Amino acid sequence: PERATEWRSERRRLLAHLEAVDAGLARMAELMLVHDLQETDALRERLGVPASEIANMRKRLKRAVRAYLAEETP
Repeated sequence: PERATEWRSERRRLLAHLEAVDAGLARMAELMLVHDLQETDALRERLGVPASEIANMRKRLKRAVRAYLAEETP
């Protein structure tokens, strides 16, 4: 239970960070983390963007998460 609470708290902080960086990336991350959507077609359908944009968003999301982790690590 404690780990689940910690994970939810961390997830909220990450999504808030991503929202401040790029709302589209935050939405994609939410779909991936909360709704467990991983496949390009599922993400494309929910986000209403082409598959090529999903690939670009994944790259931007990775960079944004790395930046978030770098800020969080003392």
